[in-house]
Amino acid sequence: MIQVERMIFMKLRSTFAVIDREIYRKNIRLIQHQIGKDTGLILVLKDNAYGLGATELARVGMQEGVSCYAVANLYEALELRKLDSDIRIIVLGYINEDARTIALQYDIDVVVWTKELALSYQQLGFSSGKQARIHIKVDTGLSRLGFLPNEESLAVLEEISKMEHLTIVSTFSHFACTETDDDDFSRGQLSTFLTFVDSMKKRGIQPGFIHMADSAGIVKFPESHLDFVRCGALAMGSMTGTDVVKSSEQYPTEEIISLYSQVARVQDFPKGTSIGYDGTYFADHDIRVVTVPMGYGDGLSGELSNSMQVIINGKKAKSVGAFCMDMAMFDATGIDCKEGDTVTILGQDGNEKVSLHDWTKLCTSSSTFLQSMLRNKIPKEYK
Repeated sequence: MIQVERMIFMKLRSTFAVIDREIYRKNIRLIQHQIGKDTGLILVLKDNAYGLGATELARVGMQEGVSCYAVANLYEALELRKLDSDIRIIVLGYINEDARTIALQYDIDVVVWTKELALSYQQLGFSSGKQARIHIKVDTGLSRLGFLPNEESLAVLEEISKMEHLTIVSTFSHFACTETDDDDFSRGQLSTFLTFVDSMKKRGIQPGFIHMADSAGIVKFPESHLDFVRCGALAMGSMTGTDVVKSSEQYPTEEIISLYSQVARVQDFPKGTSIGYDGTYFADHDIRVVTVPMGYGDGLSGELSNSMQVIINGKKAKSVGAFCMDMAMFDATGIDCKEGDTVTILGQDGNEKVSLHDWTKLCTSSSTFLQSMLRNKIPKEYK
């Protein structure tokens, strides 16, 4: 049985996560070694590091010499800025007009994908006497944000490059299909991006450093390791789909999250008993049901109902019945257990293991989506 040191918060909640900073450190070192000294690493910590705690993981990154971080919004950027005044922090998403002056005030890098955004930062730079550090986003196929790779965009970027209070730090794009088998589409995106960057240079537009690869791109397309790569899921050990096989061969990173709860109730029921809401499960055998105090309100995806497994005293128990908001039931037939016993939801107990990758096999969601769903109300212990 897993023995986990209990902290004070365990008196308040029986469900908690353990985030292993040393495994994260090991993963970062492995990635740095594999991409080589000529390629820099941007650690992506958006959505509070996919739910695992951006501040704690950024501290590890800084100890390993990582000086550039990417987040989703300005709030996240300001939280990281409290750690260090010198690290580069890039807000990948939209910053509303009223908040842009705060980005400049705290030396936060911003992304530009329209002339209007560039003009806004140019004006703020002029009025504040500061340089706005901008990153040019190019839309090569994700159809989300970015300048389209055409002549019209080149003309706009030529104007932007001459704005006195803007400094173009980098130019980048984002893969759309690296977690699928459509490698041709991804290679086409990379080719389009590099051609556009070359066109920028021919127009006298200095692109700064260039980057394209996300976690899956790092694994699948070494040719996309340009000046920098952007890495989130790979450093957390939570790769998905076809990438997992290649990851295990070239980038054998490990998951840094373990998730535990406790047995709240053990009850035997006869064959034919209905378990959970909506009659989604009727026992086809005499069954021992264990109730665990974690449910969809904590972030368990409903897609995993009646399929995912947990580990109780070294043996796996399968979900039975639809998840409740704060509870879930599991088939513990043949397992000797009692109230208060540890339940391993993610992690290893004895010879058995449950991973985020196991969850992705049971539903249509990615590992990063499933991990991000785990709510902040789940206490986290960092070791």
